[in-house]
Amino acid sequence: MATEALTPANQIQKTFNDLEAEKTLIDSCTFQWKTISDHFASLSRTLAERFRALDSKIQSLNSQTKETMASLNLREAAIPDRESAAAALIESKKESAIKEMENAESKTPSTKGEFLRLYCRRMDSSNLWKFMIAHRKDLSVLRREINEAIMESVDACRLVIDAVDDFLNQGESVESGGDRCWAIGMLLRALFDSEGRKGPEVSEKIRERAAEVAVEWRKKIGGKEEGGEMGAAEAQIFLQMVVAFGLSSRFEEEELRKLVLEHASRKEMAKLAAGLGLGEKMADIIDELIKTGKELEAVSFTSESGLIEKFSPTPLLKNYLHNSRKKASDIAKNGKNSAAALFWHGTLGEANIIFSSRHPKGEITTIVEGKEKSVAETPSESELEHELRSLVSNGHSISMLK
Repeated sequence: MATEALTPANQIQKTFNDLEAEKTLIDSCTFQWKTISDHFASLSRTLAERFRALDSKIQSLNSQTKETMASLNLREAAIPDRESAAAALIESKKESAIKEMENAESKTPSTKGEFLRLYCRRMDSSNLWKFMIAHRKDLSVLRREINEAIMESVDACRLVIDAVDDFLNQGESVESGGDRCWAIGMLLRALFDSEGRKGPEVSEKIRERAAEVAVEWRKKIGGKEEGGEMGAAEAQIFLQMVVAFGLSSRFEEEELRKLVLEHASRKEMAKLAAGLGLGEKMADIIDELIKTGKELEAVSFTSESGLIEKFSPTPLLKNYLHNSRKKASDIAKNGKNSAAALFWHGTLGEANIIFSSRHPKGEITTIVEGKEKSVAETPSESELEHELRSLVSNGHSISMLK
């Protein structure tokens, strides 16, 4: 009787258990469905956002394309006028040069500037650079007049290239001239802007001509003994030509880097290195300069390449001061008069650098150029003593006086 009474209850319990299992399964399916639904909703939102971003970029690109096309159309429309203006200018210069040659006997130049303009208007590259060399004693006049004279030529770039080519073709007579290549450097410098950073706009034909001359010059430099003064001067002027005519791609990057490093002490080398487009190599060059004890050159390169945050000038200049004092002390012990030069560099550096917390670009340039000038104009012992006493009287403690 008891067993029969429990049977219906067990069946009911089993039914409830089955229902509970079904409910759990339904809950699980509902949760999974919700998870999948949320996932696809998230994907849908992400895709919608990406489509909106893509549409925005397409619209922006279309807008930029329209602006670029409008600018190109304006430039294209202006080409005939610019060509006419350029042709008129060239024709005017050509007529002026022809007229001047026809009346050469009636009017003889009376000043250095007039001679320079005469040779430039006639595109007489050979006589131009030779005239400059012959009148080196009037260097200040040449510097003042050469830019305007070059601009009066029919084709300034071709004139300078022809001058470089003629200079190189002089062979042994130029080789024996020692420092004659400064005239070519002055002509190349006249092609740059006032800051000496931006070169002229040149045609592909002129660039190819410049490349041919530059390749020949590079071979000439490579054949010389490294480290010589003439080699350093030619290296700087060669790089001026590379920058002026955009020839960096015509030479191996490592070759240019090595050339810059070998002659880093040249006055304009830092500016030229920045114009070569060496990119990441500039940091390597600065590192190498620091390792070889050329802190002043490193400061100049840092300033020109915009890497002041990576290579702070202050510790570099202080390290230069420390090394200068040490060298001055060592040379003084050996009884050599050249200690005066190092002594002068160190004391002036201490006055201008150690007592300054910041070094703007202009000040850095002034310090570096002052160092270069002092190498050529080493003061006498009496001048040193007078300068040091002046520094001390202004409250600066110069340890090197001891």
